[in-house]
Amino acid sequence: MVKGISVNDTNELIITWIDIFKKKKVGIIVVDENGKLKNEINTLNQPCQIATIPMSENKGVLTFESRDGIQLIDFQNKTLLNYVSVNGKVIRSVKTISSSVKPKYIALDTTGHIYYSDNEAVYCMRKDGEYRFIYQPPENNILHGIAIDSYGYVYIIVDSQYVWRLGPDGKFVDIEVNDEGWETLKFICFNKDFPGHNRGIITSLRTDTIQFVDFNTCKLFNETSIEGCREGGVAASNENIFVGTKGNIKVLDHKGRHIRSIKMNNNELTPRYIVLDKIGNIYHSDSEVVCCTTIDGKNLFTYKPPDNNRLHGIAIDSLGYVYVVVQNQGVQRLRPDGTFSDLLANEHSNRSFEAICFNKDCTKLYISKGNGFFVYNRQ
Repeated sequence: MVKGISVNDTNELIITWIDIFKKKKVGIIVVDENGKLKNEINTLNQPCQIATIPMSENKGVLTFESRDGIQLIDFQNKTLLNYVSVNGKVIRSVKTISSSVKPKYIALDTTGHIYYSDNEAVYCMRKDGEYRFIYQPPENNILHGIAIDSYGYVYIIVDSQYVWRLGPDGKFVDIEVNDEGWETLKFICFNKDFPGHNRGIITSLRTDTIQFVDFNTCKLFNETSIEGCREGGVAASNENIFVGTKGNIKVLDHKGRHIRSIKMNNNELTPRYIVLDKIGNIYHSDSEVVCCTTIDGKNLFTYKPPDNNRLHGIAIDSLGYVYVVVQNQGVQRLRPDGTFSDLLANEHSNRSFEAICFNKDCTKLYISKGNGFFVYNRQ
């Protein structure tokens, strides 16, 4: 019988279980994304819930069915580490609304908000204990497992048969799963998406599609149709994919599913180059202008070169300066407010600069030209 599930940083599923026919056989199993068994760890006591610790070299925390304490566990070495009783070192306690009902399922979002369910309601509160929302189902349904996606939507198992989705504000949105079979639903969690897994996205010069690429295996997979994305730019964050289409930037999830569109000022031009800064603002250039746009579509600045030269690639450094390739000139540097600063690299042949990007620490600037590229140290 499964007692709890969690996903670690490498997308392995961690499952706590009890053999109901052989009560002495209890433990943890680790399986990959395809369900293939990778590890099995025996525990001395009946395990309950499991939580993986992000960026912890494959470690997690385990609770027990009939023991008041938690235990740290190393999944890689199959080792049970230090056990901590409930009277151990406590940083602080966050008081729940009901003093008589124990939170049985707990999840965190990317901002650190705490979500929990106690059979009767779903609660969301900040780390300081202030509640953001409380959701109670209309017909006194019994609630079980809870999970949060990267957009703040809340998924809750209801009556062991359904998965309901709530919006980030705690309001009911829809029913995601309706299990009419005999299986009992109880636990829910998400895998970790592809950032950090050496994958990318490419757009096409000739078709309205994007395609995912795995750089480790050098294979293409999951071709997805996106209307109007031919020759469009593409960028990816930890949560979204941004694709340039005619008059818009389409915002997708990491599966390539459409979330929303951000409308551009010019309905006829396609953003051909897109980059993101470290706070999530979107910088994009078509053939005429460079724009900076917030994730909700607010324009922060628009830059148009005075001589109306055609624009190409765009890059952002760690200080917020914007670098844009200008045809027949070279690379212009703009200040973070979008005003012209200086000219960095001159074109010195009849082949124009095209694409541009920085290395990860923004110490080197790469500029493509014809069949090769130049490398510049950042000034």
